[in-house]
Amino acid sequence: MVKRSFIFLTCALLALCQLYAQGERTIRGMVVNEQNEPLVGVAILLSGTKQGTITDVDGQFQLVITKLTKVTTIEVSYVGMKSKTVSITSYDQPLKIVLIEDAKLLDDVVVTGYLTVSKERATGAFGTISSAKLESKLNADLTNMLEGQMAGVVLDKDGKISIRGISTLNAENQPLVVVDGYPTECSLSDLNPDNIENVTVLKDGVAASIYGSRSANGVIVVTTKTGKKGKPTISYRGTFKFEPKPNLNDLHMASTSDLLSVAYQDHQAFCGIFSVEGRKRRCGDCVEQLESGGRHGGSGE
Repeated sequence: MVKRSFIFLTCALLALCQLYAQGERTIRGMVVNEQNEPLVGVAILLSGTKQGTITDVDGQFQLVITKLTKVTTIEVSYVGMKSKTVSITSYDQPLKIVLIEDAKLLDDVVVTGYLTVSKERATGAFGTISSAKLESKLNADLTNMLEGQMAGVVLDKDGKISIRGISTLNAENQPLVVVDGYPTECSLSDLNPDNIENVTVLKDGVAASIYGSRSANGVIVVTTKTGKKGKPTISYRGTFKFEPKPNLNDLHMASTSDLLSVAYQDHQAFCGIFSVEGRKRRCGDCVEQLESGGRHGGSGE
């Protein structure tokens, strides 16, 4: 009797284990960008639950599902990319998920020159300007475009930029300029504003921790535009202005004071050919006052 009970319990436990194993599935896959490069730290979340995981350095992920439903979906999200919802149709084949860059989220990203992080994860004082804000200013010089766009960035009368005031009296006060991750000695005026994707200004110790003593005056990180996958596009940007039609007749009209001055100079230059009587008939007492003033000034006859 005891032996039969033991066999029965063993069979029951095996059946339960088999049922539990059937109710547990594993989702495997890889997340890449449009250039087929693996993405690290992509969040994978089972829809409707708090169960999730992230991708490793190779873009691989593995998510174990303990509770199966008729329709299983996962939500894939990453900073700077459009979120994606994927339906699971098979657990046998690994997934390959491609995320597309979201241009609208560029304002929520801080580029330090060596890496790109979200504003929520970034520390320190910084400011970011997108290409849309730069294009809104009618100026062909990138230096002048930065004026008034963020706090702490000041442009003096000589066109030089200072970040949070002057840091030294004897040395150069220009900030370090980094273009696409490479420090450069060129000026912002040498860069074409139409080729700029965004500009990030690092203002405090964050800049020093990345670039050392060269960043004592701050760092301006410039990211240029790059080609994108898809159909070729052509963009045009132009400016125009309205002004009233000029009246050319007004250009030849002299004022009363100019007329008297020219008449008096002609009288002095041509030894009295222009007679006083003739000028009196045309100009009246004003000529007499002018002549008396000239004699008192020592420039009369």
